[in-house]
Amino acid sequence: MFELVVAAALLPLGLWLTLTRPTGTSKPGRPVRAIPDPVLVLLAVAVGGIGGGSILAPILIGAGRSPAQAAPAALASTFVTSVAGVVTFTIWSIHQHGPVAPAWPTGIVLEVGGLAGAYSGARIQPACRTP
Repeated sequence: MFELVVAAALLPLGLWLTLTRPTGTSKPGRPVRAIPDPVLVLLAVAVGGIGGGSILAPILIGAGRSPAQAAPAALASTFVTSVAGVVTFTIWSIHQHGPVAPAWPTGIVLEVGGLAGAYSGARIQPACRTP
C-alpha cells in the first residue's frame, strides 16, 4: 500500500517535471515552471501528513523556488500536521481506554534533536556552497 501512495504522489510530479518546459529562469541555471499561488496552496494542503514536506519541497524547487524558500514551507507543512496529530491523539486519549496518547518523552527528545539538526544545518550551509 505504501508504494501505491508514493507512486500516486510522485508519478504526477515526475511527469510534470519531465513533460513541461521551463518558462524562464529565476536565477542563472534554475528553470522556472510557473505554478499559480492558489495551486501551490492546494498542493501544500493535499500533500499534508508527516512526510508532506518531502513531497512539497521538490514541487517548489521544480517550480523555480530556491531551496531557501522551499525548506521553510516544507517544514511549516510538517509542523502543522504534527501539531494536528498530537492534538488529535491527546483528545483521543481522554475518550479512549487504550493507550493512544502521544509518547511525550520520545517526542520531546526527537524534537530537541530535530531542532538541533535544523539549527546546525542552517549554520553550516553557507560553508557548503560551491562557487
